[in-house]
Amino acid sequence: MSKVFNAKRFFMMITREFTLNKKNLLIIALSMVLIGIVISYFGAKPYTITRPQPLPAYTVKIYEVYPFIVLVYCAIIVTYSFMELNTPDKKIDYLMLPATTAEKYFSKFVYTTFGFILLATLALAVNTLFVKLMNSNVPYDYYKENIFIFYRQKVLQPINYWPYLHYYLVLHAVLFFAGVYFVKLELPKILLTVIALALGINLFSLFLNTLGVVGVYSFGYNTNFQRFFTGYIPAGKQISVQSMYAIGEFQRQTIIVLEYLALFIVPIFFWILGFMRLREIEVKDGV
Repeated sequence: MSKVFNAKRFFMMITREFTLNKKNLLIIALSMVLIGIVISYFGAKPYTITRPQPLPAYTVKIYEVYPFIVLVYCAIIVTYSFMELNTPDKKIDYLMLPATTAEKYFSKFVYTTFGFILLATLALAVNTLFVKLMNSNVPYDYYKENIFIFYRQKVLQPINYWPYLHYYLVLHAVLFFAGVYFVKLELPKILLTVIALALGINLFSLFLNTLGVVGVYSFGYNTNFQRFFTGYIPAGKQISVQSMYAIGEFQRQTIIVLEYLALFIVPIFFWILGFMRLREIEVKDGV
């Protein structure tokens, strides 16, 4: 079989994914809508609206949209994208499909990105419509007090879903790779890996704090990182305001760089690793 990427085979692989999982997709869509509506309904927050005397105050329920529910829901599903690799018979059938590694990998990629994003959009649209209908009896006083004046609660303002989409793609990259890498019990293994990493970071941070140089220990990071720099200042010396500002600016720029790496570089890195892992599995099995 040719190892050159073929568009026709690629679209046939995508069609195969949606054909084999059409019932699951329907169940996923309906369950996301149902879970979102249930949480929105039972998670309603009471809000008391005060009015000028002698009008009495009264309480209304404010319903909210919880887009992170859909984010977590889709992320868990992505973890099991390569379930065919979990059993020997299905694994051989999948690896022997007349398609290249790239066609197999990117068909799963499209299925779990564009496919699930469409399902998430549908679930969020229905949930948002439900919330707007439930909040249709909220009087103008609530909008006036909480949106136009104090900006204290912006529950009824339109939600910006773009950051959630970006977060999903970051999670997708890590979990998509884990789905290829781990064999069976993907989600428990991922959770154990995250817990192990968190414990390792905390133990390392605790070790640095025992040196008395880095700062106050606070679950995985050092809250007073400036002492890492100021700890080397000779006795009797004082750090200048300019130096303190430079240290603070260095910290801010470091955080910006780390955020950029986490949101843009890390996803690409794990997507490439996932492809290499699938290719490694094929070579190992003699495909």
